[in-house]
Amino acid sequence: MYEVSREQSSSGNDRTNLWSALAETENWLANVLRKSGSSNPYMRKEVTYLCDLSDQDALVVAGFWRRLREAREQGRSYSRLQEQKLIGKSPDHNPHTFRQSQVLVLPNDSHLDNFHIFDALVTKIHECRQNARDYMLDVKLEKGDEKKEIGERDWSVSVNFAHLHPKFGQQTKEEILEELKREEEEGVIDVNLKLYKEKRLLARRSPYPTVCIEVQATPPPDFSEAGPSQGSQTEINMYDEEDRATSEDVQRFEKIFGLSASLGKKSGKGDDTFYDAIASVDGIEEISIMSPLKSAQEWIAEHHNSFNMTTSIFSSTKCQQIDEGCEFVFSNIAMKQSLMLDHRNTSQYLVFERFMSKSATSFEKFSKELDGLISLLPSLKGKLNIDILHPEHLSSSYKSPVPVLVMSWK
Repeated sequence: MYEVSREQSSSGNDRTNLWSALAETENWLANVLRKSGSSNPYMRKEVTYLCDLSDQDALVVAGFWRRLREAREQGRSYSRLQEQKLIGKSPDHNPHTFRQSQVLVLPNDSHLDNFHIFDALVTKIHECRQNARDYMLDVKLEKGDEKKEIGERDWSVSVNFAHLHPKFGQQTKEEILEELKREEEEGVIDVNLKLYKEKRLLARRSPYPTVCIEVQATPPPDFSEAGPSQGSQTEINMYDEEDRATSEDVQRFEKIFGLSASLGKKSGKGDDTFYDAIASVDGIEEISIMSPLKSAQEWIAEHHNSFNMTTSIFSSTKCQQIDEGCEFVFSNIAMKQSLMLDHRNTSQYLVFERFMSKSATSFEKFSKELDGLISLLPSLKGKLNIDILHPEHLSSSYKSPVPVLVMSWK
């Protein structure tokens, strides 16, 4: 089935008709799968064809991240629905695995016609998603503190993607020269291997720059039937006997705690004693009724040197995942490019209310990944600087109340 993308071309004149781009891509993909044989399992899968008509680099990247987010949310939604259906079912009931593919066609961004730019961009996005596993996200901390409800299980939801291109596998002059030198050193050319590589490249040369996204939601394995081994049970019993507390241990602890209480400082009399005791407890944080965006604006206006009342723009988000954060950043970049013809010497302050608020290191790594993506886009390369403000920053001049991403346009 076809779906029309929400993004439209900024110029108003689409160079490629939407329906022709989708039909041409579908026919090409069907022919490739048909040539591979009727036993190909991908021919029996549900495939959704999407088309993004945008001609802006930032908007195309934002749309790509949005598709990844929607695929992840679709897998999570399916897993929650299946868990709800387990109520009242027999213990032997095994929910089905969810699997769906999407083909995203990008026909109108002229910069993506260059295979090396498109390949580097897709590879960098893949690296960003891999590196995000090491980040300290707020959603991970909240998930660890929450207790699971009865019957609630964690499904494995994976989102993978691969790219196709009309010039897929095109080599640079340096790569061609290196290959010729290697063939000359070996002295033997395997014709069959060379023919196989050519056919493999042709199978990924689509009519337009394309990304294939696949989401899969798999139920967790059932370990309820597997009990502890005999050796582990014996070891547990051995530790229980050795670590069992005796009456002498209890008396010794009573003396220690009683001594520490008697040597403690005597508290003063009055109503303030109770509140003084609370204030001495570590780990209590102050709660402000001011919104995170408002508190960030006031702090930046007072402490940040790059702030200018007339050229600074603020945006806030409550995103918690990497795909949401990247979509938010590139959507703001695309909005700035569309609304302002001359955006030089301006600043954007992106406030993240619930995103890596406990780790300035993770937030800094996230900004470096964004900087790497921006450097690959011809329309943004060398025009944008990224800096961070964070509550856990080592420098007091960058210690803002909430994480803030500062984008300065040159």
